[in-house]
Amino acid sequence: MINELTSEILFRCPCCQKLFCTETAAIETQSNFSSKNTEFQCTDCNEDFYLSNERTSSGLFQTFKRTQHEFVHCTKCHFLKNKQSDECPSCGVIETRYKDIVKLENPRLFELNKVWSTVVTDLENDQVHQQFLNLAQSMSALNFAAQKYIDLQKITGSDDLIEKYIKQIELRLETVANSFTNAEKNKDNQTSGLFSLRKNFFGFEYSFRNISLAISFLGLFFFILNVMRPLFPSLNGLLIAIVVLSTALWAISKNQTKTF
Repeated sequence: MINELTSEILFRCPCCQKLFCTETAAIETQSNFSSKNTEFQCTDCNEDFYLSNERTSSGLFQTFKRTQHEFVHCTKCHFLKNKQSDECPSCGVIETRYKDIVKLENPRLFELNKVWSTVVTDLENDQVHQQFLNLAQSMSALNFAAQKYIDLQKITGSDDLIEKYIKQIELRLETVANSFTNAEKNKDNQTSGLFSLRKNFFGFEYSFRNISLAISFLGLFFFILNVMRPLFPSLNGLLIAIVVLSTALWAISKNQTKTF
């Protein structure tokens, strides 16, 4: 049992159990030592711990390992907050409730933010970054991914790793744009090819004049056939009207060059 009358205080590091000794006067200089813990750092393991004014059964002063706080980004305002706290100190949103609302209103955004949270917690893992970029590209949300990396860069400062993934997003956007351009060109080529087939059929050009002339000849042919062999005598008037109308349209559009 350590003599309580000595001017020395003995205590151990709670992590590596290294024994420390200090003067009572050094502790007494700490304000409110009786109600507050005094912080130390182990010289062997470099872990921070607290020294209390309570003694253990062996007579040593009791020590407690310092709790390490983990910080995460708020889902709504991206402010750094304690991981154990459900409420953001910046915007005041309740994390769990906000996630439920986002999941119902915008499941795509919820999924992207969920994968992004794994990126933030493991920045050195390239596989996690690629998973996030692939998901963003499949959802046509590469601009959203770029904004996430830009916001992260504002927080951490200039970083080669973040710059690398921003450039990858730029390359992916360029690839998507080129694919869209090529698809539009192929569509235009197919349309022009179909238009060419429709415009020309067996060497005859589809034009308003040619169609009118063709209808006129067909009407005249059926009129002559119906006169020689009156199968439908009542249609003679209609055939004559068709021939006259088609011939008139052909004459009016004689100088017209527009084709279908």
